Amino acid sequence: MIHAATALHHAACLCAKGESVQLQVVTQLVQMARQHLQQMWPWELANVVWALAKMGYLDAAFVGALVQAATSQLRSFKPQELANTARALATLGHKDAAFMGALLQASTLHLSAFKPQHLANTAWALATLGHEDAVLMSALVQAATRQLGSSTPQHLANTAWALATLGHEDAAFMGDLVQAATRQLRSFNSQNLANTALALATMGDVDTFVMCALL
Repeated sequence: MIHAATALHHAACLCAKGESVQLQVVTQLVQMARQHLQQMWPWELANVVWALAKMGYLDAAFVGALVQAATSQLRSFKPQELANTARALATLGHKDAAFMGALLQASTLHLSAFKPQHLANTAWALATLGHEDAVLMSALVQAATRQLGSSTPQHLANTAWALATLGHEDAAFMGDLVQAATRQLRSFNSQNLANTALALATMGDVDTFVMCALL
């Protein structure tokens, strides 16, 4: 099973570099992985679902089986594995409220070890899936507040977009996020600027950010 998980991860990395991978090969690797899901370690399960999302390979039945295999091991997932799994499922459009709730509960045990990317990816996944959990979002916001200074423009933009999409209001945090964003405006690309401005407009607080962006 370790070879199938590793091979899928490698195939996804090749695709990310613009190289082609035959669909038949991916399908065969998925079939191999399917037979050993129950024996996979957390990092293998996370790598497999990440690979599927990276390659845009849709197999709802297989992802459902993978989610089932992962459920009993969630407390053993590391921060990156939790965040990558959440983002991958959102990218694949796989909605499983029970599993996502369990994944989020497991995430709360590790929030102090989450890096800005993990926090932003988790928030983005929640918003993309439309999974509302005010308690967890508050915990994510609290953790993100401590790391705004080391967050990249994309992390800031994705977090702002996620909060606006979920309608999670936290004026103090958004104020801190705007300050962090304005310090990095020269590094924002057009998509990050648009997403952040739209998020702030949705939450009724766009003026400061837009004025700084225009200067």
